Amino acid sequence: MDNIPQKTITIKESTEKVNKLYGDLNYYDLYGGSVILFIILMIVLFLVYAYTTIMKNVQPIKENWAVERCNPKVIPFAGFINKPEGASTIQYTQDNFNFCMQNILTSITGYAVEPLTYITASLTSLYGEIANTLNSIRTIISNVRTNMAKIAQEILGRILNIMTPIQMILISFMDLMGKVQGIFAAGLYTSLGTYYTLKSLMGAILQLVVIVLMILAGLIAGLWILPFTWPAAITGTAVFLSVSIPLIIIIAFMNQVLHVDINSPIPSVPGPRHCFDGRTHVTMNNGSQKPIEEIKVGEILANNNVVTAKLKLDAKEVEMFQLGEIIVSGSHLVKHTNQWIQVKDHPLALALSYCEPYIYCLNTSLKTVAIGAFEFSDWDEVFSEEKQELLLHLDSDSSEDIHKFYDGGFYSSTKIEMENGESREISNLEIGAVLKDGTRVVGLVEISGKNLGGTPGVYGINLQPVFINNQANLEKETIENNYSKNYGKNVYHLLTNKHYFWVNGIKYFHYNSQIELFLEKYRGKILSIKYV
Repeated sequence: MDNIPQKTITIKESTEKVNKLYGDLNYYDLYGGSVILFIILMIVLFLVYAYTTIMKNVQPIKENWAVERCNPKVIPFAGFINKPEGASTIQYTQDNFNFCMQNILTSITGYAVEPLTYITASLTSLYGEIANTLNSIRTIISNVRTNMAKIAQEILGRILNIMTPIQMILISFMDLMGKVQGIFAAGLYTSLGTYYTLKSLMGAILQLVVIVLMILAGLIAGLWILPFTWPAAITGTAVFLSVSIPLIIIIAFMNQVLHVDINSPIPSVPGPRHCFDGRTHVTMNNGSQKPIEEIKVGEILANNNVVTAKLKLDAKEVEMFQLGEIIVSGSHLVKHTNQWIQVKDHPLALALSYCEPYIYCLNTSLKTVAIGAFEFSDWDEVFSEEKQELLLHLDSDSSEDIHKFYDGGFYSSTKIEMENGESREISNLEIGAVLKDGTRVVGLVEISGKNLGGTPGVYGINLQPVFINNQANLEKETIENNYSKNYGKNVYHLLTNKHYFWVNGIKYFHYNSQIELFLEKYRGKILSIKYV
């Protein structure tokens, strides 16, 4: 103990430490306990006061409990004042507190959201008015639409009531005009046939009289040789002059007025025009080569030359020639030194023996077929003069219109009566088939049905009947139905040895007459009594 240093603390130092210790204390450090005790005592005092006050007035509060239960002075003592049986004081006080809080919050919340409620109600009312207005507009529009529909229906009904009889009248009138046209056409063809028959008859009679006069002139010349026969010669000469002078006047009249030329017979109907070997290669528009037997209707040859028809013909007894590398019939026309001549007359043509059963030809939009270095006519053999005559009827200058308005044929399903009584569709016939009346098929024709502008009929388009049997059915509805079913499809025709064939009681010219009926040099012979 003696070795531990002793530190002496003076009174001054102790005072400084105490002052330093208590110098930083605030009010609550000094009197905090007193403040808390005061607060507790005041709360207890308030509770005691409130309890005594309330308990003193407990009976009026119970009687007016629904109003007084949420009084701030009553809420803390609700369990003491009006506790239900079976509930604890604290539990009921808590339940009453929750009840009052909900009612107070409900009231306060109602006031707080009242502006939003008002705005929402106003918007709802506004949108309701807009909806009502729109519904009213829709109702008005619906009424207008309904009334307009009724008015339109009434107008259309009245128009229909007016138009139906007019339509029936027009249909009847068109039917009448069609019948009148048919009657006039039949009358015209009959008149033309009679006219040409009379021309032929009168020409034949005149030619016979001329022959008789020539014989008489020879006899008279013989009588003038011997003197003792001069009286007879004088008599014969007088008779000759009395007959020949009026005959010369009649011949001049018939030649100038009736165009009867006894030295120039009426041109005969051309025979079958024969064409090319099936293996003949033709240049197509794309530059390729194709055998003519494989070319189809509608394909395009060089120079945009459209194939409008394809013909397959019997090659029997046809004289064939080789022109360069082309095998072609001798009667076919080829251009040589700007002149159309028959192949057999061409200086390079060589006759040859030909054994193939069929030969082929085409009709084209340009009316020519270019093969190699040669230019041939197509099947129709229509040149500048004939083309001008045909197009004159159409008021056109395009050779393509010849196919459009003159070409025609039968629908593929058209039945053709055979010699044995059977019927076959025209598209299934074969060369050599024998038809009704012993007519033999010498050529089959397939024609493009596109752009045909001729008159539709029961069996085809732009057909040329010789005459119509009274039993033939040519109702307008049938024509329209058949035409609509076959519109745009290829049609078919025939070439026969008699230049005609029969279809359901109607006698039709064969294919060549599609063009020849409209050419003056052929029409007379075609319409003569021989064919009618």
